[in-house]
Amino acid sequence: MKKNRKAIVFAIVAMALTFSLSLTAFAAPTIDYSTNGAANRYGPGAELILIGKVTDSGIVIPNAEATVTVTAGGAVIHYAKLVTDSDGLFRTRISVPTTATGTLSIEMAAIGKTVTWSQDLRDPGMVEITGYIDCVGYREGETPVTIPSSTSKLGILFESNVNYYNNRLIQGDLGLDSLGYNERNRDCFTLYKQNTDGTFTDIGCNVELVESDAAGGNTLIPMNRITPLPGVDITPGPNNGGQSYKDAIFFTPGEALQPNTVYKLVIDGRLSGNSSATLGADQTFYFQTAATGGGSGNTGGGNTGAAPTPSPTPAPATPSPTPTPATQPNTAATAEPATTEQTAAAETAVATAAANSAANNIQIETVGAPVAVASGSETPAVTTVSGIEAEGATVMAMVNEDGTLTPVPTKINADGTVTVLISGDVLLVPLHVEADFNDVAGHWAQDEINRAASLMIIEGVGGGDFNPTGAVTGAEAVTMLLRAIGLPVDKDAPALGGVDQNAWYAGAVNTAAAHGLTAGALPDQPMTRIQTAELIYSVLDLLGMKPDMTLDLAKAILSGFTDLDGLTDEQLIHMGVLVELGIFKGNGDGTMTPDDVLQRVHIASLAVRLQDIILSAE
Repeated sequence: MKKNRKAIVFAIVAMALTFSLSLTAFAAPTIDYSTNGAANRYGPGAELILIGKVTDSGIVIPNAEATVTVTAGGAVIHYAKLVTDSDGLFRTRISVPTTATGTLSIEMAAIGKTVTWSQDLRDPGMVEITGYIDCVGYREGETPVTIPSSTSKLGILFESNVNYYNNRLIQGDLGLDSLGYNERNRDCFTLYKQNTDGTFTDIGCNVELVESDAAGGNTLIPMNRITPLPGVDITPGPNNGGQSYKDAIFFTPGEALQPNTVYKLVIDGRLSGNSSATLGADQTFYFQTAATGGGSGNTGGGNTGAAPTPSPTPAPATPSPTPTPATQPNTAATAEPATTEQTAAAETAVATAAANSAANNIQIETVGAPVAVASGSETPAVTTVSGIEAEGATVMAMVNEDGTLTPVPTKINADGTVTVLISGDVLLVPLHVEADFNDVAGHWAQDEINRAASLMIIEGVGGGDFNPTGAVTGAEAVTMLLRAIGLPVDKDAPALGGVDQNAWYAGAVNTAAAHGLTAGALPDQPMTRIQTAELIYSVLDLLGMKPDMTLDLAKAILSGFTDLDGLTDEQLIHMGVLVELGIFKGNGDGTMTPDDVLQRVHIASLAVRLQDIILSAE
């Protein structure tokens, strides 16, 4: 009995000690933090980088949960649930809505410590362009000045740092040289070459940024390399030596400059400085190469592999009541909070995608925190996920290892869950995507086009247009269908014979072929309706969702169409499946016109109907 009493007393003492230790585990917790901006002048539309460091009695705390809540005028505009890295750091990117007013407040909480910081929103001012580097540009209407066609790298000079975020310390010491690259600016440059008919083609360009003062940001560009804009007086920097590299952005054309050619550089108005000031409006500059001399070698970086702006673009359609395809089990999963590194990767990927899409009048915004989801399947599976902040989302996008986004088939359910088609372990981010194309207002398929854009299945053709009646090439059809089923481009996929591996579509065409999806038309050739039907049938087969169909049943289903006599038995079965599922519907007059070239609006509608069928599987 005495032994038991001693054991009980020991247990009570041990519990008391444990409780006492838990109360004093973090005796002096501290959250140091920093944002970008030398003057902390944040206004509507500002882009903030917030980095915090969690310590206790001077010791960094890794793997600690941290939350960041940001409000503007009392309304929550950003929430992030983060985990500190091995250095005790957490990081989040905050985009202030353009409609925000009042006081901007940031609350950070970790290990029982809460820190707040606030200031009134105000106009952050404008970033000004002051000159050219190693080239001479001109604006429309000004006298053209030529440069050698051998020029391989060009630069634009600004009045302030546009390369990286300075460590504007608010509290404590983070031990950082900078807060990282100003990645948004990397996607604010678009370079065009003028064609013989006067139109312009995007040739891509590789933007170079420096990362910090120590990495060369304070290195001086000699004044003899700088040509001021007309009417701009550039004052030499320290010791009259020139201007700092951090105030300039250099870029390399995506292809060698051609002699006697006009080029157009468009800089997106959302380009921002460290202070969050922006350019405000798109700026356009031209430069012209000499007719002869200087050669055309490109030694400044070569082809970046960037895709031309006119990328495959499709559109949507309203869900059609269709028979269920071959059953694919709908599994369940629970989302887990993303790590700090995953969150940072998602924020960068979304920012890049948003910048690229803005020129096409497509707005992309994050509406919830990124999450990690394990589907439990190595093949694409319809999965209903709980634990996602999806209010206001139109689509879930997968964050790929190369920093790109791939939309996945998405259905937002009334009970707060989200149904997606995914495989393996994925990092998903909920997005609200909205398009305002110049040429679809009043179009008979306006709603379908906008829905396809909201699902990230389609893009534009440049200049804010969609071109709904344009013909669809084999490469465009394949690229759009990969998006429709959430299959990311695999840059390591085996090269498909006969395909130009330097073309923008090479990765998509190779990926599709590796999964048994071929367009039936050459990448640059228009697709017909029957070729598209066979491609979509192959997608159903890939997903294991192809319904059984006999030739006799197919003929019965297609008996109402009068122009299908030229199809093979196999094509009749394929078309029969798609008509039965409601993906293909015909022209409404008893014809299908299988050999007609498909328009962009039509194939977009087909892709959305296909996605609806996939997500209807139980």
